[in-house]
Amino acid sequence: MRLDWRAISGPALAAITGLAAFLIDRLMIAVPNPAPLFVCIVALASSISGITSGLISAAIAVAASALFFLD
Repeated sequence: MRLDWRAISGPALAAITGLAAFLIDRLMIAVPNPAPLFVCIVALASSISGITSGLISAAIAVAASALFFLD
C-alpha cells in the first residue's frame, strides 16, 4: 500500500467522523448512529485507493460504532 493522499483519506475520514459523532453525542446533542455514513466512507475509501485502505477504514468504523453504543 502506497502512502499518498488517496490511501490516507479513507481511514482519516472514518476516524474524524467517528470521533466527531462520539463527541457531539456525548457533549452536545443526541445524534443518530453514524453506521450508514461509515458504510459510505468505507466504500469510498475502497474505490479510491483499494482493498487495504477499505479494510483499515472498516476496522476504524467498527471500533467507532462500538464506542458509539457504550454508555
